[in-house]
Amino acid sequence: MEVICPNCQKKLNLQEQVGGQQVSCPMCQGKFQAPTLPTIPSLPTMPPLAPQPPGIAARSMPAPSPAPELYAETVHSEVSDLAYEPAPVAADAPAQECICTLKPSVIVWIAPVSLTLLLIFSFFAWIQADFNLGRDLTLKAMLWQSGWEYVLFGVLAIGLAWPLSILALAVSLGVVRLPDPSLRKWIPVLCLGLILVPWAILAGHYASAQFQSINFTGLGMKLGLRVAFLAMVGLALDAWLVRRAEANLPWPQVTLRW
Repeated sequence: MEVICPNCQKKLNLQEQVGGQQVSCPMCQGKFQAPTLPTIPSLPTMPPLAPQPPGIAARSMPAPSPAPELYAETVHSEVSDLAYEPAPVAADAPAQECICTLKPSVIVWIAPVSLTLLLIFSFFAWIQADFNLGRDLTLKAMLWQSGWEYVLFGVLAIGLAWPLSILALAVSLGVVRLPDPSLRKWIPVLCLGLILVPWAILAGHYASAQFQSINFTGLGMKLGLRVAFLAMVGLALDAWLVRRAEANLPWPQVTLRW
């Protein structure tokens, strides 16, 4: 057994027979009492079982069946296979994403470009209808040749809102300076108000024409209403971004995932 000398703190190997006796350290010649090993108590012995008659012993101890062992092996094989099965990968995980920032330097171009296209489409046929009165007749009219609501839309959207949107673009590019810089935020709001009411009137005419027997809407009206709506969206975004710039807020972002 291994003990530590209490005098020189050296490790000594002693025989088990000297436990409890005075021994001397071969290193420092100091004497100390060797510790005694703890005795392990012996387990009590079970009395022998009384012999049983041969008939009873045969009935009480049936022959072991190999079925439980085979079942345990089968369960262990299935559990081991499931334990090492890799985790499935999520199928709906986004593969790519794109972050788009709404910047005023880009949004401010939407309204002037859209209203320029509206000016071009105004010379297309806004009212077009085919009649069969013994011979084929086709009625065509441009925006300026149609009813008063069409002319009003052209005057407000093209005659007033279009130059104002170009003015807002020039101010944003630094080409033109306004006497009061705070007027910049009211230009898109004014343009939006000029376009919205007559556009809503013509949009109602366009929607009602889809349910009539004779559809009188021409190509110019179909394209013009769409680009005018795009111009209104651009004006609304421009007014919103100008307000955010005054409040020193960051530009909004749109995240696209696919």
